[in-house]
Amino acid sequence: MKELRPEDIAIYARNEKKLKKWVDIDILVRIGDFNNTVALHNALKDVLKLLLIPTNDGDSYNQHKNVIDACIWAKVARFYYASGSVNHHVETSQLGF
Repeated sequence: MKELRPEDIAIYARNEKKLKKWVDIDILVRIGDFNNTVALHNALKDVLKLLLIPTNDGDSYNQHKNVIDACIWAKVARFYYASGSVNHHVETSQLGF
């Protein structure tokens, strides 16, 4: 398996404070919002593989759809989703969200 270098990784998140530890080890960070499709398109330029770690702020279905649509637009080669199935009832989910 190929070893990843920090410069091969980018992290996209909403909270800049939470990203400081990644900046400190030279990983590229991109600040944005899953509701902002323009920002998602810009963030996904040149991305080959994407791991989506789910959100839980009330509109996760549409936010995740925005990410998937942006991946299609950006021609991301591999998309990984770190959760169970898509849940339209996230507020009452038994999955621990």
